[in-house]
Amino acid sequence: MTEELSDSLEQIANPTVYGLFMQPVGRYTNKNHTEHKAIILDYISSLEEISDNNRHYISHKVQQLGPSNILELPELSVIKEMILEAISKTNKDALAYDLGDTIKLADSYLELGNEGSMYAPHEHSNVLYSGTYFINFEPNKHAMMKFRRHCSSTHYPVVVVNNTAQNAFNQLDCTVPYNEGDVIIHPPNMQHGYEGNGHPNRISLTFNVAPFWNEVLN
Repeated sequence: MTEELSDSLEQIANPTVYGLFMQPVGRYTNKNHTEHKAIILDYISSLEEISDNNRHYISHKVQQLGPSNILELPELSVIKEMILEAISKTNKDALAYDLGDTIKLADSYLELGNEGSMYAPHEHSNVLYSGTYFINFEPNKHAMMKFRRHCSSTHYPVVVVNNTAQNAFNQLDCTVPYNEGDVIIHPPNMQHGYEGNGHPNRISLTFNVAPFWNEVLN
């Protein structure tokens, strides 16, 4: 015999649900985006050859524009300075690592997403923060970057039950609002990617941050 649950909650006092272990995703708008975009487009136009990136195992129809440490180029120094400022702000407002003046870029790469491009959900390792600067981006045309819930625990339920409503506790993927000229910064172990890009010329600059990076490499 199955007993029906009572509609009365008189036996329960002060019901509370807590959200634990929140992940910070920072959004910062580049005030000098028009100037910085022009610098990047001039750099792209100077390239003699554009090749596919070397991450075919997670991406499709994505081309890398220039080297994998592109923000070390002198002509992009003002953009590097802006990104480091955004990283410092994220760290201060969120995880508050004791970094002092030791924030370094582990790598940075400029990418072109063609029509039909995609990036499978992935993580970055051995860095403190990852981020993306959206250089040529139209939210109504280009694919939005999405974050996916990381469910790697061996104890994660394998039983699938429909939800009566979506909320912050049961969403499997989500995004944050952003536009061209914005920088999005997040912990590197947050799975992220995009799919179904329906428009050409989705240009973004991705970067990873680590302390003492030069010392680690040496």
